[in-house]
Amino acid sequence: MALKEYTDEKLMELVAKNNHDALNELVERYQGPLFNFLSIYIKDPATAEGAAAESFFRVWKYAKKFNTKQKFKTWLFTIARNQGNTLLTSQNKRPGSIEGLFDTGDSESNAFDPSDPRESNPEQLLNQQNQAERIGITLMKLPVNLREALMLAVQPELSYSDVAEILGCSIVAVKMRIHKARLKFKQYMDNK
Repeated sequence: MALKEYTDEKLMELVAKNNHDALNELVERYQGPLFNFLSIYIKDPATAEGAAAESFFRVWKYAKKFNTKQKFKTWLFTIARNQGNTLLTSQNKRPGSIEGLFDTGDSESNAFDPSDPRESNPEQLLNQQNQAERIGITLMKLPVNLREALMLAVQPELSYSDVAEILGCSIVAVKMRIHKARLKFKQYMDNK
């Protein structure tokens, strides 16, 4: 059976036995989603990359302590969240920046090409960029606990149950936080 067919938890059993290929498979599965989450959470892509790498290092280091009856992805995102909080605390920053969600970091890819028929007009592009910036600023106004729940809930890999486990609260509490976050977000957007 190929490693790609193994469950995350079965791979962790192999990682606990020092199987590097099993760890590589988990990295392949989760490096993108984890980096996306940390980029938004930390704000700095370079720091997020380091935090993701450190999270996977901790997976390797503490593999023998992993309980295979729990979900690997919630354990991984909990490690990443804690790693992000540690980095932010050491840098005296607040978690939860959403700016990375709207900035690819590649200014060339955002350039307007008038010869491309798929391109919108420059005014429309400017309006879209302004709207994205406004959304990012508004999200930053949300209380950390609401913003954090919302940011985790939009990760396609995570269910509400996963988010509840990561945040250490009930599914009902997660749903309430997301509901409150949406209401406050709408209120902030309407007041601008």
